[in-house]
Amino acid sequence: MPVQKMRDLRGRTEAEGVTCRRLGDDIVNGEHAILFAMHQKDEDQIIDSKNWISKSRGLPLKAKKDMDVGGTAGKSHSVTCYEYTNLQAPPYRDKSSGAGVSNASPALPNRPL
Repeated sequence: MPVQKMRDLRGRTEAEGVTCRRLGDDIVNGEHAILFAMHQKDEDQIIDSKNWISKSRGLPLKAKKDMDVGGTAGKSHSVTCYEYTNLQAPPYRDKSSGAGVSNASPALPNRPL
């Protein structure tokens, strides 16, 4: 993405009440991560969140969110921890040919993260 387009996008999101900044490096369960903070505010709600992203894999490791929607709904707090151990692809069944269950997964398109 061209630099000017990135600047325009950043200015637009800040004008819409959304900011995101890198807070620094951290470690989550022994894995090096980059810590980001996001703040979003509009007429209905305020959301503050922190997200830890793995430096080596680019995957989320942890997320914390504080949300205030005001009124009777009030405030909420959530923490999500992601674990990527013991992952196995689910069995694949070729529905078009009626073939049985196989552990082989269909080819996935190559998409950048």
